Amino acid sequence: MPGVNLTGNSASGTRGNNRQIDIRGMGPENTLILIDGVPVTSRNSVRYSWRGERDTRGDTNWVPPEQVERIEVIRGPAAARYGSGQPGVVNIITKRPTNDWHGSLSLYTNQPESSDEGATRRANFSLSGPLAGNALTTRLYGNLNKTDADSWDINSPVGTKNAAGHEGVRNKDINGVVSWKLNPQQILDFEAGYSRRGISMRAIRKTVLPVQLPKARQNPAKRRTACTDRIMALRIMVSGTGDKVALVFITRKPIIPA
Repeated sequence: MPGVNLTGNSASGTRGNNRQIDIRGMGPENTLILIDGVPVTSRNSVRYSWRGERDTRGDTNWVPPEQVERIEVIRGPAAARYGSGQPGVVNIITKRPTNDWHGSLSLYTNQPESSDEGATRRANFSLSGPLAGNALTTRLYGNLNKTDADSWDINSPVGTKNAAGHEGVRNKDINGVVSWKLNPQQILDFEAGYSRRGISMRAIRKTVLPVQLPKARQNPAKRRTACTDRIMALRIMVSGTGDKVALVFITRKPIIPA
């Protein structure tokens, strides 16, 4: 799509150098992410490092891909209506509850040949159907995603101690909605969701760690999956046709200072 790019939010690569959505060349930090019209502000709970970088992975990892109905991208002057999303807005629309019972379970794994690269395991489930005819329907979905961290020195230049490998991610999500159809033109939704995202780093040798781990995590059995950062989000929303009232609580717990 013209004007929409994927760029790294970290020039140094110390935060995994993940590629983020960049609209109109104004940087990922200025792109507003919405889920069903509600801003996802997890990046605001992450403080900047001394390099002026911060991780924004969580803004696009709260919804399993199987639950995405469509993605709307707003560019240009129309995005100014959202205030902080002047460069552009990405609105992720999730699937509505169905009038018939449907369920799904999907499992995914990726096992790299090299032990220096992190493996990925992912499990998603969804359940949707009526509670009282077509007037009252429900939808429930959950996601468990674990990607191990790369070896911290996998791509670093010889003789340096800069972390260059991708960090690991542990993501847990669950979301439920009950939809009450008052009449063909009016629908009232009651929705609640909880998400927890953790960032982990793999260490190899205690003497050349890119960060100083707590003593409890410096033994070989725990170095490979030491959690360095954790974000938790709770979303409660009541919405009707054209109107939404949402409460979003986001907390961040840095295990190791950035």
